[in-house]
Amino acid sequence: MAVATVQAESDDLAQAMRFEQVVGEKGVPTLRVRYPLDRHRSYRYGSSRSVGFWESLFSGESNLKYDGERVSVSGNRGVLLYADVEVRLPRKAVDGTFSNRVGPISSEDVEGKLRFDTGSGNIAVRRLRAR
Repeated sequence: MAVATVQAESDDLAQAMRFEQVVGEKGVPTLRVRYPLDRHRSYRYGSSRSVGFWESLFSGESNLKYDGERVSVSGNRGVLLYADVEVRLPRKAVDGTFSNRVGPISSEDVEGKLRFDTGSGNIAVRRLRAR
């Protein structure tokens, strides 16, 4: 089960966000948060979120390619729009990749062949039984 909790500066903007299954690299089913890139290219996350190493070096702004488009993500500029995603896995070994372009990833009590990747943010794992 996966749930995306959207934080936005307006209901209209929150409704424009999508959380859907897409075909990822090598044809692997992938869950992706889809931002309204047709409306905005500069996004701001809430002040309660932790700031990653690269973000702190560059005044809290990351410029990156997301979903095929150039966007900027900042702690203080752009429209307020981000999603916190929680993924609950079955109590058995699984294979998977968890990727976040900006922001932290945390995991606990998981087992299997797993990869955790963030472009900017901390990765914290606890009680991991994995390769």
